[in-house]
Amino acid sequence: MSINDEIAQMFKDLANLDTSMKREKLKKQVKGYTINEWKRERLAMVITSGAVSGAIGGTVGLAAILPELAWCGQVGALGCFGIGYIKDVELDYDVDMNLIMAIWTGLAEASNVVPVGKVGIKVCGKATPKITGKVAGVVVSQVAFKGGSKLGAKLASKAVSKATTKLVAKLMAKTGAGWIPLIAGVVSGGVNWWLVSGLLDAAEEYYSGKYVVLRDRELAMTV
Repeated sequence: MSINDEIAQMFKDLANLDTSMKREKLKKQVKGYTINEWKRERLAMVITSGAVSGAIGGTVGLAAILPELAWCGQVGALGCFGIGYIKDVELDYDVDMNLIMAIWTGLAEASNVVPVGKVGIKVCGKATPKITGKVAGVVVSQVAFKGGSKLGAKLASKAVSKATTKLVAKLMAKTGAGWIPLIAGVVSGGVNWWLVSGLLDAAEEYYSGKYVVLRDRELAMTV
């Protein structure tokens, strides 16, 4: 499996908080945190880990990067859901992470309005699959993403593809030092910070807005 394939699988697995026990544990864990405190703690975890694994250097250090990134992805995903709990909003584990990745990759943006000619997905909504009215554009509820819908499947696929391309490009730009010990530690910690920080910021935007407005024309035409 190529590095692109492994990273793509990592992004596909981000929402895999698959038991109610894990979800309840996370819900209890965030109690007493502010969003900034929660984000700082997640970032400290991945920066320290990256600095240690990257400092190994050489081919061994390079080989460690994929499991390291997979772990960072899970820290980031849990961090994203934790932000939702801190903001006391309704989480939807089936679709939230894909929409957060869509914001992170630029496929969409969080907003409190849906402009004319745009398509917006209602965050944590239970409305009918497609409605118009109080907003200028078209609104799709998260219900429309359930059961392998065409829009949900296409958005998930494009979000994973763009996230993979974005992360691989970052890695290629940062690994020119040849994974020299110490230098590689700084590089690895920096990539970890960039990945998790970006996801957490996107999650905060997502759980703060009423809609996720699609920027991608192909996705919008799927509605």
